[in-house]
Amino acid sequence: MWGFSLERANSELSTVQTQPTKEKHFLLPRGPKPGGVWRALTAAVILFTGVVEAQVCDPTGNVVVFSNYEGGVLNIEVNQNIPNLKIGVCTYEAVAVNITGAFAANVVELIYAGYGSTAPSPCAGPIISGVQVNGFVPPQVTVYDAAGGNTALTPRLGEVFAPIGIPLVNCMVGTEGCVNLATGGGNSSNQIVDYFLTEFGPGSVLFSHWTDYSCFPSTPFLVSAGGNCCLQGMTTPLNPLYAPNGQVADFLGPDTDLCNGPVTLDLSNYPVINQPTFYGYYWSNGSNSSSITVSTPGTYYVCIGDYCHDAAQCLLSDTIVIASCCNFTVSAASPVALDCVSGLATLNVSTTAVNPTIVWTGPSVVNGANTPNATVNAPGIYIVTVTDPNCGQTDTVVVTGGATGAPSLALSVSSKISCDDPLVTLTAQSDPGASFLWTGPNVVTAQNSASVLVGLPGWYTAVVTDASGSCSTEDSILVRGDTISPAIVAYSLPVINCANPVGNIRISTNHPDARFQWTGPGLVSGVGTAAPSVDEAGEYVVVVRNPTNNCTRTYSFEVTEDGGDALIFIPDAFTPNRDGNNDQIWVEGACEFTFFHWQIYDRWGTLVFETQKPAKGWKGTNLSDVELPNGFYSYVLQYSLDTRPPKSRYGQILLLGGEKPAKRRR
Repeated sequence: MWGFSLERANSELSTVQTQPTKEKHFLLPRGPKPGGVWRALTAAVILFTGVVEAQVCDPTGNVVVFSNYEGGVLNIEVNQNIPNLKIGVCTYEAVAVNITGAFAANVVELIYAGYGSTAPSPCAGPIISGVQVNGFVPPQVTVYDAAGGNTALTPRLGEVFAPIGIPLVNCMVGTEGCVNLATGGGNSSNQIVDYFLTEFGPGSVLFSHWTDYSCFPSTPFLVSAGGNCCLQGMTTPLNPLYAPNGQVADFLGPDTDLCNGPVTLDLSNYPVINQPTFYGYYWSNGSNSSSITVSTPGTYYVCIGDYCHDAAQCLLSDTIVIASCCNFTVSAASPVALDCVSGLATLNVSTTAVNPTIVWTGPSVVNGANTPNATVNAPGIYIVTVTDPNCGQTDTVVVTGGATGAPSLALSVSSKISCDDPLVTLTAQSDPGASFLWTGPNVVTAQNSASVLVGLPGWYTAVVTDASGSCSTEDSILVRGDTISPAIVAYSLPVINCANPVGNIRISTNHPDARFQWTGPGLVSGVGTAAPSVDEAGEYVVVVRNPTNNCTRTYSFEVTEDGGDALIFIPDAFTPNRDGNNDQIWVEGACEFTFFHWQIYDRWGTLVFETQKPAKGWKGTNLSDVELPNGFYSYVLQYSLDTRPPKSRYGQILLLGGEKPAKRRR
């Protein structure tokens, strides 16, 4: 039978192609069913399968949807760079999804939602038994298959299916093709797209949708080619049962009580579950009606069926608790642990009831069963019932543990904290299966271990709890420490010169047994003492160690060198009067001169004396050996002592002639 053209209301669909259609006979549904009794409704339906030209629904989208009825092999080639790509697949028959392409890694999530028949797909190619997703290991792959009991509810109801007159499709089972009015038992195209956009959540936009009734083609779907994008406006109401992530809404309502009289639980106002009688309603009180009236407190539940759910297996169910009408409160503290030594525990209940009757029941109530404070001696669940003339209420107490005796506990410390051992080990020994908890000034490693490392002196406490968790023992241990470094005082620092080529650095410390280690440029001896000898200027470093705890302190000292004026002597006056006393003046050096140049000038700047010999003195004459008058004379001295660099010295000399002795007569 051949198809025909329809005029679409959607302005986006300007071109419609027709192709041969198929005649379908529906059994509800076809393929293996999830159990229960299914009644056959046979209807000859002429299915129009409209295929529009391939198109992209929204180029900014990130959701691609594929749907059909007969399943088969779905090859998707991600050949376009669509960030955060999400893929939705919906079929009735089994499908094998294969994802390839240059941008396959862009796929972050895939959801299958359909019937997912476990019978092999009727399509040509390899046998497919159940839903498969191949070549794709993303953070999230979700499969909702009604055949496996993982039914995906639609956010919107399906179309009314005659002659039943109810929305037959409450769940995702597969598509009839590119149609908006799906009356044959499958999902409409807009229902499918609405489901995936809702499940993928905020920020999800439809990029393309390809749908048909027949098997998927053997050639890969190129993502860039888009689909037939046959989504039209929504024409069906919201599904009152739908909740995201495969959940079912609470259709019996919240828990309630009988304070306003009997409570009617009515499901007839939910058309999606107001199904024909062959689906059935199974209430916990034995009723098979769509509603029941409750006048007795208790827990009530219902199992019902629809197109995708089997009431006999309770695949669609809800529970409600209906309490009696009491105007007082009951509160019992829970849980309670048995004392680990006596094996007893006291259970307490408080209530606002006036003159109540109290009854405790449980594994072993040994005292006070009819008082607010009962004594028990065995673990388990205990129930307290409080009643007044009108009603009763209960509460539950969980009792844990048992009489085991206090666990043993022995503590030890590996050593004291020192500079050699900044961390020491504390060890707790107890019974097998015990747990530990350490506290103290500085517990470095995990506090719940039998052994811990600590880094500060002080008291540390360990609490050990037995294997039952009901009995504990506590003990403390003192961690000692010695991390005091020696103090250092420098008494004197030498000045090295040619007169004193070797000097001693003298220091002291507050520890009588301190150990010393010196480093520096001119250590002569005593590198392990408090007074080493040095013969060079420079920085000297000493490390002083406390031998009792190996703590150290480091100091540095600067030794200087005096190679200048203090090492030579030039008189500032002399009397060259030939009396044999102080008749000459010369330069005296503390060390040997390696370079010497001495010049003397009169007050007019005339050179009157010059020598490069340290032993040669000035007699108060000029270069012509003529005696000079009294007065001040300036000098310039350039010199080097030993191997030290040259230096210069400037000064004045006072010349005082005095009276000269008389000449001898012959």
